[in-house]
Amino acid sequence: MLVFYNFSLPNLNGLHNITSVGKYLTINRNDKLTNLNGLDKITSIGTNLSIGENDDLVSLTGLGLLSSVGESISLRQNKSLATTAGMGKVTSLSSYLQVSFNESLTNLEAFDQLTSISSRLEIRNNNTLPNLAGLNELVSVGGNLDISNLFLDL
Repeated sequence: MLVFYNFSLPNLNGLHNITSVGKYLTINRNDKLTNLNGLDKITSIGTNLSIGENDDLVSLTGLGLLSSVGESISLRQNKSLATTAGMGKVTSLSSYLQVSFNESLTNLEAFDQLTSISSRLEIRNNNTLPNLAGLNELVSVGGNLDISNLFLDL
């Protein structure tokens, strides 16, 4: 499912009955979207969740029931995204987690039950992210671990 290049779309309210997405959910370049309300019933995504370049997106509220993503999650270049709170709790990914270039991000709370990533973990260029709390339960990354260009409070 693609929600893509909608420069004036303020919400996703018409999608409120969807409970699962068989392959991928991509939400990219929706300049006026502030949250993900309307996706409130989605519990699973078959392969990938990609959320990127949504200039006004401030939270992931609306994905609270999400408990399963088959392969990967990518959160990138959402310049107003302040928190990952509001997204459900995924425990494993068979591919990767990418959180990069989110200028306002202050936490990784949505990932506090994530225990394993089969391929790579990439957390980079999130200049307001103060720490990696939220990844406390992560015990296994099967491939590359890239944590770079952060200004962490140590």
